[in-house]
Amino acid sequence: FAESVGPGLGRELRRGFEVSRGDTVVLVDDILTTGSSLRETADAVERAGGRASAAVVMVDRSTEPVHIGVPVLAVGRIEIPAWQPGYCPLCEAGDWLETPGSSA
Repeated sequence: FAESVGPGLGRELRRGFEVSRGDTVVLVDDILTTGSSLRETADAVERAGGRASAAVVMVDRSTEPVHIGVPVLAVGRIEIPAWQPGYCPLCEAGDWLETPGSSA
């Protein structure tokens, strides 16, 4: 289990999850958007001495190809439009949304 250390600080293995030197792991995540969570988790695994061999996500909602150094497989795919705040039509209309649970 890997959790964010803080904005821009990556992730670390927590909750008693350990990787030993030489372990090979498959990364698992719920949603793929940019791939940053998977990249940060792969980095945490490598720092612990392990190696990621693949990644599996429940839903791929990426808009561009995601490269994290290992194959990424998705159970499903969904296309959801996303905009930068300055270009969001909902924001321009004053319809502010909150995203509880978002890591961004």
